[in-house]
Amino acid sequence: MCKTYAELEARLLSTKSDRAFDIPKIKMAYDFANGAHGNVVRQSGEPYITHPIAVAGILLDFTLDTEVIAAALLHDVVEDTDTSIAFIKKKFGREVALLVEGVTKISKVEFNFEDRIFATEEYEAENIRRILAGMSKDIRVILIKLADRLHNMRTLGFCSEAKQRRVATETLAIFAPLAHRFGISIIKDELENISLKYLDPFVYADIERQLIALSAEAEKVMANLSKIVKNQISPEIKKRRFELSWRLKSVYSIYKKIYQKNKTLDEIYDIYAMRIIVANIADCYSVMHFLHYMFTPISERFKDYIGNPKLNQYRSLHTTVMSAEGKIFEVQIRTGDMDYIANLGVAAHWKYKLNYDTASVMNENIKDTIPRDKKTAERKSMAVVRELLALQEQSDDAEDLKKSIKIDIATDEVSVFTKDGRVRTLPFGATIIDLAYNIHSELGNHMQSATINGKAAALETVLETGDIVVINRNEKRKSGPNINWVEYAKMEVTKSKIRAWFRKARRNENVDNGRITVEKELNRIGIPFDETLAIFAANSCDFKNLDDFYASIGYKGVNMTKFLPLMEAEYYKAHPRPEPPPLSESEIEEQLKRNREKKQQLGVTIDGVSDCVVKYSQCCNPLPGDDIIAYTTRGHGFSIHKADCQAYLIFKAQNGDELTEKVWRKAEWAGDSLTANAGYKAGLMVIALNIGVFARVYETIAESKLPITEINSHTLKNGNAEITALLSIKNTLQLENLLRDIGRLPNIIEVRRR
Repeated sequence: MCKTYAELEARLLSTKSDRAFDIPKIKMAYDFANGAHGNVVRQSGEPYITHPIAVAGILLDFTLDTEVIAAALLHDVVEDTDTSIAFIKKKFGREVALLVEGVTKISKVEFNFEDRIFATEEYEAENIRRILAGMSKDIRVILIKLADRLHNMRTLGFCSEAKQRRVATETLAIFAPLAHRFGISIIKDELENISLKYLDPFVYADIERQLIALSAEAEKVMANLSKIVKNQISPEIKKRRFELSWRLKSVYSIYKKIYQKNKTLDEIYDIYAMRIIVANIADCYSVMHFLHYMFTPISERFKDYIGNPKLNQYRSLHTTVMSAEGKIFEVQIRTGDMDYIANLGVAAHWKYKLNYDTASVMNENIKDTIPRDKKTAERKSMAVVRELLALQEQSDDAEDLKKSIKIDIATDEVSVFTKDGRVRTLPFGATIIDLAYNIHSELGNHMQSATINGKAAALETVLETGDIVVINRNEKRKSGPNINWVEYAKMEVTKSKIRAWFRKARRNENVDNGRITVEKELNRIGIPFDETLAIFAANSCDFKNLDDFYASIGYKGVNMTKFLPLMEAEYYKAHPRPEPPPLSESEIEEQLKRNREKKQQLGVTIDGVSDCVVKYSQCCNPLPGDDIIAYTTRGHGFSIHKADCQAYLIFKAQNGDELTEKVWRKAEWAGDSLTANAGYKAGLMVIALNIGVFARVYETIAESKLPITEINSHTLKNGNAEITALLSIKNTLQLENLLRDIGRLPNIIEVRRR
């Protein structure tokens, strides 16, 4: 990471390009930024100019151009000083000014949230809108902003804990998904890892520690497997090009599988990942067939992203195989071009300015992925931006906008064939409706019927990989789509296209339907319809007028359930609820009887239902006495977590309220859980001055008579000792007493539950 201009200039001079960087122009940008920021320092105590220099250094990994490096050095001067865009344009040129202006537009919006509802959604949506507006003219704007965010994350340790959590949450919810959306994996991966480090430091450290413990075994296993592959692969393939590398999965990718899919490290099949780079597409498939011959393939884990590229232009073959020794590892097979795009995403499309080193970057026989023509590069790199901008214009709901950024992040996908033999890859759970709109909006709007594998199928049918789908359209159909299709569609972009049609074509009908819906929902909860309530809701949510509010409800642009609590609260301000009549003696006795019966049942109730199949998560080890929440697993009942578990908070930050409410359910301890004899797992961590305290800690736990499942200790780099233990325990009261007793021991720095 560049810290001084001298280091940056040295890298500029050593970077290969078809034209040298304009060093005088870049130096002028540095001198101006340095003067503009003056004596301002960052929270680390370093001069502020070190930040723009670091951002420019990050962008050199993309080997872009003079204008980007100059804009990176200048990216904060308009926002933080009295410098104007007009001055930047006059001094550094129109292109640099446009880039700086785009980055400036992405800066945060200050809201006055007083008397507003849904402040968090509005805040996030406005951030996203600013990002889209900022990069609408040049994709390089988002590259500068992502580099800016990455350096801020790298130096987040100097900020307060509250700011660390806020910035990490925002990064995980907005910037990491954006980096993924644009295929920039080298930034996405680091943003995710750093965010997790600040959102759940213990879990991060725990996974990192497990990976370090695995590294020695991994080195041996993968060295042996690599040797087998290199020795047995075809000499012709090696002659053209053959590069093999391996790595362990990142901390965050393992976290998602352990703590969001309730797996242990031993249950993660693809923790070892091998990457093979070859000369051309034919060699990709040849290597895949070779691997399936040499090892045992796990068929359901094969993905062909060469034939079916991801929306962010990612192309590669993925296969998972098992060696004779039972080691399971994932292999990614791709060309040099594909690897370049896999790391840099849309940034790779600006590579047309460079002179390729054909020996190390690409093979002259293929050139199959990166466009050479400037217009083609711009078209491909801006395609995703245009899609998001269009969706922004079509959506009334902040949730839609947030989901649209993550539309292709789902790991589960299906690939189906259209009638012309083309393959379409869609998210798992997608329906025929999604496919029609994925092909073209007009096909969706005029869709009449469909067949799957030659048999008639309902339009809401969920697609499966390998399905051959034929969609029939009626050119004379004037009625357009069915508004109920919004409920059946899986993809947010599909829902937005349907809503957009209704918004434009059925204004009066939408207003009438919306008014009927509002009246019906109010009556359902026992409130008589009063238009003043609808006006109150419309004004609170910044609708221009009442008809716009009704219309949005009518074509399902927003969900009525969001406004119902607001209208209900407003109604009861003017019409206080009557006090309930006192219970009779028989009713009191009956209630006490039910409470006694409930106390005899120990366990967990989910949404008020008992006898559910549950297991207790290893990430937070909930105990009776903790507030809890239940995660709906696939075919294995519910996984019980603490209500403040980071797995839940991160899931919510990534997926929004609607999906979170579908898979995370309200849970409570049933019965007299604090006096029950059931055993639960609980972890504790002790930081002591030295390892000599271990014996006293062990004795204290033993004296508590709590069964020890596991206990470990090791010396930290600063000389202190860390002791961790996993215990079988009844409730939070027992754990609190034990933590208190350990905390009273001499030379204890910290003791806490983990």
